[in-house]
Parts: sequence; C-alpha cells; structure tokens
Amino acid sequence: MKAILLRLLEVLLLIPAFGFIIPPIQSEPGEYYGLLPGLGYGITFLSCSLALAWKRRAENAWTISVKLFLFVIFSWLIHIRVWDHPTI
Repeated sequence: MKAILLRLLEVLLLIPAFGFIIPPIQSEPGEYYGLLPGLGYGITFLSCSLALAWKRRAENAWTISVKLFLFVIFSWLIHIRVWDHPTI
C-alpha cells in the first residue's frame, strides 16, 4: 500500500511541475513575464517527484539529471514560443 501511495504522489507532483511552466496570460499587449519564478517552482515539484522515484529505486542519478535537463529545455522552449508570439 505504501508503494502505491508513493507512486500516486509521484505522479500527482507532475501536475504542478508542468503547470507552473505554462506562462500566464498577458493582461496588456507586450507585457513580459519572466521564465524564472515558474521554472523554479516547476523544478522543485519535478525534483520532489523524482526524489520519490529515487526512494522507490525506480530512478538513478543519471536518469534524474537527464530528466531535469530536458525539463529545463522544454520550459525554455515554451517560454520562447510564447514570447515570440504573444497573441497566441
């Protein structure tokens, strides 16, 4: 039962991790929102999720590093996409 709850919490932590990298809607045309606050929270939630996977021995240090790196790249690409096309 404990393993099931850890896995459930691990998956549920991914929701805010990916939710925080979605930039907010601009209230005025040309208004700029930075990448850092959302990315910081997203990395924190993803790190907690990966720490639970580490505890279950489902991840190792190499895969955790690669997943965090890819998450940062993905976040940056979303940020650049929204910044280049602010009306979308």
